[in-house]
Amino acid sequence: MAKKLESSSANTIKERLAQLNSKYGNGRVVACFGNELPPTEYVPTGNIQVDTQLFGGLGLPQGTSAVLEGWKGSGKTVFLQHWIAAAQKQYPDKYTVIVAGEKGDYCLEAFRERDIDQDRIIVLDALTAESSLRMLVDLLWDPTALKPRDEVSLWGIDSIAALLPEAEEAVEIGDQTVRAPMATLLHKFLRPALAKQGKAVGIMVNQLRRGMSTGMPSAPKQFGGEAPEYYPKVLLKFTPFDADEPGKVWNEKQRESFEISVKAEKNNTHTGFQGAQCYYHVYNIVKDGHGRGIDPIESLIRAAVIFGQIKKSASWLAFDYQGEEIKAQGESKLAVILREKPALVKSLKEDVFKEARRVSQAGVEIVDKETGELLSQIEEHPSVGFEDLV
Repeated sequence: MAKKLESSSANTIKERLAQLNSKYGNGRVVACFGNELPPTEYVPTGNIQVDTQLFGGLGLPQGTSAVLEGWKGSGKTVFLQHWIAAAQKQYPDKYTVIVAGEKGDYCLEAFRERDIDQDRIIVLDALTAESSLRMLVDLLWDPTALKPRDEVSLWGIDSIAALLPEAEEAVEIGDQTVRAPMATLLHKFLRPALAKQGKAVGIMVNQLRRGMSTGMPSAPKQFGGEAPEYYPKVLLKFTPFDADEPGKVWNEKQRESFEISVKAEKNNTHTGFQGAQCYYHVYNIVKDGHGRGIDPIESLIRAAVIFGQIKKSASWLAFDYQGEEIKAQGESKLAVILREKPALVKSLKEDVFKEARRVSQAGVEIVDKETGELLSQIEEHPSVGFEDLV
């Protein structure tokens, strides 16, 4: 049987820990004496369906990373922008930082559509990938104090494929000798960024490419190319579906709206949700070129149907609120009613998050009430410092 550590030894170790933290940066060495470890905090995605059906009613834990993967036009940037807005709402005193390969996606019009505070977002758009990534690490880490600045809640790269490495910028046209420079950069810069990000979460957009000669999808490749592989904590796979023809993969025509399937191909932060998926609606094209993206009210309605707060029969949706039956035919008509009742929306959202936390701890199946389709098999796992994110 292990002997109980004497108090004098514990004090000696604590003194040494203080010295190590002074030398390598405060918080780099953490000991579990008593209740010294703070509860885990989470950064919600801003999409209630993903937060409840893939992240157990929480979000992505601080200090971790996720990759958003999918073909061009599959809704990755829209999703990331909603995540930025949610991070700003959760941590209004912190910044969000984006390395933008396509700066046009991060303009004032897009900020207004996604409810992003332009004074709390920093867009890095240097000539080369190396310059942008160096600036990112510099914003995350204080080299004088040897610790994270902790002024950033979320940082992202959108997208990895759009960044231009120096090796590619300098190469002559037709030169075939430069191989996988971006993969090498990911290995060189992402590990320092992740080690130095502190409580921020890192989100990377990985756009899948099609073969240039045939137009067909290229053979699947591991994330990171030919460099040593990078393992994110979460990998979300995005697949667009044509909203006019349910079940049909989007044919890349310009639509006003379409359906998105998001599947947690990997989920090491909420292991019970490994392989879980959800479907949500995205509004794509409007007059100014920027859609309003993910409608929070319509996403709430869908989540409430999944978790049982709203009853669905054919196209009719109904639920009781303070003794009154709220009923409408179709999501859009119910959304009109809910937008006029903010107290009802708040109450409904609270009920959805509570039920999501309950089922994530109980070990149950989430089944589509209308089709009977198994959306996720949630294994039982212990509760983790739940913060109210509503």
